[in-house]
Amino acid sequence: MRGGLGKRQIDILTRTIEVHRKLGRPLGASDLGATTAVERGKLYQVWNSLKRRGFLTRVHGEQGSTAPTPGAMDALDALRRRAAGEPMFKAPAKIRADNHRTWFNVRVAPDDTPGSIYPAQVQDPDRNPFQPGSNSPKLGEKILHGRWAGMTIYSLALEERRTCPETCAHWADCYTNNSPQLIRFRHGPELLDRIRAALWDFDRLHPDGYVVRLHVAGDFYSVFYVMFWKAMLVQHPACNVWGYTARDPFGEIGRLIHDPKVFDPSRWSVRDSTGQLMFSAPTIYRHVTRIKQPEGLVCPEQLGRAKDCASCAICWESRKPVAFMSHAFLGGDPNG
Repeated sequence: MRGGLGKRQIDILTRTIEVHRKLGRPLGASDLGATTAVERGKLYQVWNSLKRRGFLTRVHGEQGSTAPTPGAMDALDALRRRAAGEPMFKAPAKIRADNHRTWFNVRVAPDDTPGSIYPAQVQDPDRNPFQPGSNSPKLGEKILHGRWAGMTIYSLALEERRTCPETCAHWADCYTNNSPQLIRFRHGPELLDRIRAALWDFDRLHPDGYVVRLHVAGDFYSVFYVMFWKAMLVQHPACNVWGYTARDPFGEIGRLIHDPKVFDPSRWSVRDSTGQLMFSAPTIYRHVTRIKQPEGLVCPEQLGRAKDCASCAICWESRKPVAFMSHAFLGGDPNG
């Protein structure tokens, strides 16, 4: 999104967002009170300028033609703060974790912890639950290599442990214990509704394809949820998915996740974190400097060989195991 908007552009963008939220559908000129040819012409002129800047998108085949893009409200708030001379981004508050201990550089949760050690960061899905990959220095914005080259990354975070199998080897020392600023969304019907709505927006924004990273926190929590993603891939041909799961690949949920008859491997790349399959993502508990290890290819981003996931691609391009060093061996501040 680019700035440099004038007062009239900001006023019309604000009204467009407000009316779109109220009506819940794409808008036509009459929805903003433009009834004469002159009024419609002036409105379309501003709308077109906002579309060129990425704040609005044209919706084909539906009533009306215009709708705000995901993140338009956040971008508008940033422009207002800039115009008022306020800081563009507020400094994040220090978020305290619930009871835990620290082992090397990793926060370790008590064995009986049912969910995140940051309960204040678990929120109801009252908005688009996806985050742009550009918000994460590890993920990156656009994929540079492989079959998904050029596609934009979005990520989804659920609540760790609450949605994960208790058999997960990292139940206590989950890497998200060191992610105090990460927003996790509660799972349930409301979340699925928000995901559906967001994917339709992404289809309009990225007709040539986009990639969803499941799950930067949490896991597949039910058979129904797995099949929900099967339905999403059928309904949204531009959507592609990559991620990791600690579900037993021979259990009820795991069999579906890894079944090529259920998910097209060219669009669905979810690795087995338990290490029981060839297409896996095992953890290694030592510091290494070479990519090739007995367990598999070590994540190049962890070794400093790749800037981020977007500039790497081995997790969805290679069929070999991709190993990850435990965060205890990566250094850094255990306080996040």
